[in-house]
Amino acid sequence: MGEKSAVIFDIQKYSIHDGPGIRTVVFLKGCPLRCPWCANPESQLLEPKIVYFKDKCIGDLNCKKVCPKGAITVDKEGININEDKCTKCMLCVDNCYATALRVYGKNLSIDEIITKCMEDKIFYETSKGGVTLSGGEPLFQFEAAYEILKRLKSRDINTAIETTGYVSKENINKIMKYVDLFLFDIKAVDNDKHKSLTGVDNHKIHDNLRYLDEHNKNIIIRVPVIPSLNDSKEDMLNIIKLIKSLKNKYEVNLLPYHRLGLYKYEVLKKEYELKDITPPKDDQMNSILRMFEENDIECQIGG
Repeated sequence: MGEKSAVIFDIQKYSIHDGPGIRTVVFLKGCPLRCPWCANPESQLLEPKIVYFKDKCIGDLNCKKVCPKGAITVDKEGININEDKCTKCMLCVDNCYATALRVYGKNLSIDEIITKCMEDKIFYETSKGGVTLSGGEPLFQFEAAYEILKRLKSRDINTAIETTGYVSKENINKIMKYVDLFLFDIKAVDNDKHKSLTGVDNHKIHDNLRYLDEHNKNIIIRVPVIPSLNDSKEDMLNIIKLIKSLKNKYEVNLLPYHRLGLYKYEVLKKEYELKDITPPKDDQMNSILRMFEENDIECQIGG
């Protein structure tokens, strides 16, 4: 049996926004949802993706020279990679000294990931922090996520997971004893709207939220606020109703829409569907915040 591994696209250290204290965030690739506002579009597909940054290219064509499959061509727009020919050997990336070619995603063994996380154990201990799994949807690579969380808990490390909740109840049941905090997304309560926004229905998501609630798990509910898509009064009242139907009280983090990931769509050559949408203004976010507070729900903007 081979060594267990995961496909990740980043390991971010010293984070203070993804759970309590100072944390290391491990970003796993792969997601079953296709949210048009996704700030990490490189996370959606499981396999690694080579991307080209035209502004960094110096035109030495080392990438083309070393490609064993002839997958690289050049035109007035710069470098093109034929995905059908490319075997992801990464020779082009390794020989691009200007870093105009980069790869989103790489395989790391679970041992390597744990070693990287444990480098900052002293910061976890002094700040009551730990490790957070994010994505993508980290449970899309369930076996890897399970193994990472299990090993971290065996080392007494606080664990959190940022999840869409779109996973099987069986897997939620398996993993929940190794998770100290669930950062659980609720994007829309109306099922038709949820499906039109994300590509999947939300029955499984709501079932898993209720299941975690029944087992008294520590949850922070995160609500992305996307103008004109899910920010109406009706949308927010539906979310409030869902939260109040749970037996336990939970904190809510309102996450205002931003466009910080826009450049990723450009290098991935993907259309950004929300180019005409601007981030919500402070007064709108504060108005939504008050709606939750008036319903006796602890709430903050950001998180």
